[in-house]
Amino acid sequence: MKVKSNSSSRLKYVSFTDQIAKVSVDIARWHSSITAVTSAENETYFNDTVTKYRDLDYGSYFENFLNDIPYFDGELRTYAQLLHQKDIVAKALINHLNISESTSLGTLLKLTIAFVQDIREDFRSYIWDFIEAIISILERSHEDKEILETVFFTLAKIFWLQRRHLVCELHEVFRRFKRIFCCKRSYLRRFTAEALAFLLRKSSAVGNLAVFLAETACNEIDNSLLIDGISRLYFNALKITRGQFHSASPQLLSEILQASLEIEENDVRNIAIQILVDTIRQCSSYTSKECSELLVDVILRQYKSTLASFDTVKSSALANLLNAWISQKMGRSLHKPSSLFQVIIDGVKSRAGKVERETVELLTIAIMRYHGESELHVLITAAVRLLMNNEQSCGFDVILDFLYNISDIPLFDIWIMPIVGAFMSRLVVQEDAQIINGIFRFYADICNKRRPIWKHKEKRNCFFDTSNHLEVRNRLIDILKSSDNFDAEIVGCCLMTYPWLWSQSENPKEIAAVFRILVASMSSLDNVDARLSLLAANACFLFDPSLFRQFTLETLLKFYKNMGNNEAALPAVKPVDDDDDGSNGSNVAQCLIHDVFLDELGSDALRRIILNFHL
Repeated sequence: MKVKSNSSSRLKYVSFTDQIAKVSVDIARWHSSITAVTSAENETYFNDTVTKYRDLDYGSYFENFLNDIPYFDGELRTYAQLLHQKDIVAKALINHLNISESTSLGTLLKLTIAFVQDIREDFRSYIWDFIEAIISILERSHEDKEILETVFFTLAKIFWLQRRHLVCELHEVFRRFKRIFCCKRSYLRRFTAEALAFLLRKSSAVGNLAVFLAETACNEIDNSLLIDGISRLYFNALKITRGQFHSASPQLLSEILQASLEIEENDVRNIAIQILVDTIRQCSSYTSKECSELLVDVILRQYKSTLASFDTVKSSALANLLNAWISQKMGRSLHKPSSLFQVIIDGVKSRAGKVERETVELLTIAIMRYHGESELHVLITAAVRLLMNNEQSCGFDVILDFLYNISDIPLFDIWIMPIVGAFMSRLVVQEDAQIINGIFRFYADICNKRRPIWKHKEKRNCFFDTSNHLEVRNRLIDILKSSDNFDAEIVGCCLMTYPWLWSQSENPKEIAAVFRILVASMSSLDNVDARLSLLAANACFLFDPSLFRQFTLETLLKFYKNMGNNEAALPAVKPVDDDDDGSNGSNVAQCLIHDVFLDELGSDALRRIILNFHL
């Protein structure tokens, strides 16, 4: 299709996608046109419409249709005549709507609208045959914008005029339209959802329908498109215009939620929840912060109630819905984030035991979205502290993942690390090797993020308050003192962490143990020991560079020779000055150690070494 551009006289191409995006099936907007009056010559809308299109449609298909009804005999002019001939007219309309090559579909659809307006309640006898014919038109005319718009306009009129009957037959309506909900063309799913949403809002049995829709989707082998179609149906039933929601939407959403969460069969309930998650994503993307309260409060109330009642199935599902809401538009469509944090806090308090993973994931996303709002910092830290008060509440691995996920937010070092210290201090005294490994890997990862050794060349400056991590530090020292008894990876994590567990005013303990690891690792031919050499040298350099004076040039060159074919070896060794007579060998060795481990020339090698520790 081409239309004139506003900016010039040239024609501008408008794609089918752009054209179809502007089509709406808002029955509330269209139904006002139904009250149009007939002309003085005719008592029926149908006869009026035939008269009108005889001057507009000269095609043979329209002429053939007229020959199949008693129009030329003048037997359709009055209302009584049309009622008497309604079976003949209905049959002719249905037959001609089903002619795939017909060029008069638009005219026939207009006549269908007029026919429905005329016979009203008597149309019930033919409604399913007409709906099937209209669905067939959708399937074969899916790329004709004008026909599509007329089809959905026709559906809107039928749904409006037959609403009292169709609202009671919603299961059957959905069965008929299921193949459109399953079609690959998203605009057809959108149109159908908009049209059927009108009926859904009128229903007094929303819960039953929600269960039926979930069961239908569950029984479908490839159900992703059907799930999308049903979620669009719910979304259109909830919304009105300009980012706002229908006044009845809280009640409607509440009924859908309650029915979906009460489904006993796991597979069906999971499908129902998936449909709701997609619905909530659409609602969040559609609305604004100011208009979101109507729906969000419904979910929050039910979430708070299920947390208090220890119903983990429902609370997990509702946590997923809230997660879906704040995951859209960077969380900007949530009207009051503090309410969300307060519900989580109250829920964790009331449980005093098991906290499901979905609640932890919700808290994670909420912190990631709203950590920049200073008025929420107290609530954020309160929620984190409650979650970490008991490592049994959701498991060490879940909490560790939670900490990793929020570790990059600006307030982590000042606000969250004290809580981390208290939590880790309770666990680090245990003899569980898996937990100990997880603790020191986490600390090493944080230190490597904040103070990467290939970048950090400044004076040592701690980035968190070490006074909250004394038990962790004590255990770390014990590991370094008996490093031969531990896996090299854990020793490496401890070496990475060691420089940052001491405040500026403290003198580090057991630096000698760190130096012993450096000496031992440099004398080994093992590739892993070369990495330990790097980490131990970095720790020694930050606290006491004079320790390097104990190395001779011969020792250093031997180390480099041993590592010569190792990927972790140095890319270059600073050449000894030709004028040097060797009397200052210790100083030369010290310079070489610095260059070997800390010079920018070796940054790529250092990065590779650190990656081997997964830091």
